Amino acid sequence: MNRKLAYILIATMSLMILAGIALSLVNYYTNKGKAMEDTETTITIGDNTSYNREFNLGKLNPGDSVEYTIRLNAKNKSSVYVVSVNYEEIADHGLKHLVDVRLTMDGNVVFEGKLADLLKPETSFSLECEPSEEDSVVLHAVYYMSDAIGNEAMGTSADFGLNITSKAK
Repeated sequence: MNRKLAYILIATMSLMILAGIALSLVNYYTNKGKAMEDTETTITIGDNTSYNREFNLGKLNPGDSVEYTIRLNAKNKSSVYVVSVNYEEIADHGLKHLVDVRLTMDGNVVFEGKLADLLKPETSFSLECEPSEEDSVVLHAVYYMSDAIGNEAMGTSADFGLNITSKAK
């Protein structure tokens, strides 16, 4: 009787371990794909193109950063486009004054400062974009919180929108 019970317990434990491994693999591959979709986007710009995206920085902790890359591919490779970039605040729950932002376009810094300043209605910028040899222009944003920030960051978040418009010059 004791041997039979031992075999049942061993079989049950083996099944639980296999189920745990299977669930871990499913979770890994599911999140792996989503993370790439969330942090890198490619859009094709042309005359009167508009792109909108919402962001939530609810899980940013002191010392953390998150990066987003948007590749702008030109519809007409021989045209120069004027691209306007605007951010707008959707909701702030105490985070916008704690997050620093660095925006670059093709490696050139176009904004560096607090998220609160970037979300002001008067803060917008337009750039002339001419496709590079790779036929794209890269807009890269890094949102980071200093590790010197303390408990005031607990439970904070910020929701904001990014609006990109383009037109041929």
